[in-house]
Amino acid sequence: ERQEKWGCFNKFLDDVGPIDVVVDAANVGYFKQNFSTAPKHVDYEQIDWIAQHFLALGKKVLLVLHNRHFNPRLMPDKYKPLQSEWERMRILYKTPGGMNDDWFWLHAALKYRTLVLTNDEMRDHHFQ
Repeated sequence: ERQEKWGCFNKFLDDVGPIDVVVDAANVGYFKQNFSTAPKHVDYEQIDWIAQHFLALGKKVLLVLHNRHFNPRLMPDKYKPLQSEWERMRILYKTPGGMNDDWFWLHAALKYRTLVLTNDEMRDHHFQ
């Protein structure tokens, strides 16, 4: 099943590539959100601001975000139009459950040798 999901991702990359900027969207969406009254969801507007910034520069953008961030119980309705627009533009890849979203943005970045936007320190990644 994982291989099938990975194959779907690679097909998506082939269909939309090449890509100039890969965004670790969860990392961007949680940036500066570590305070007691912070919402439980990522900052979708912050993610969109980054996407729009690079799109305005003429860059091909890929937002990589785990599909749990689009769960109706977690994602407020007011952000659904952003999701729809990202999907329409084919700049969003929602990673499947049971798989680490970092694998996806790392792979896309290596495949296309792109700029990566993250502040992930990669301390939980061990390569053998």
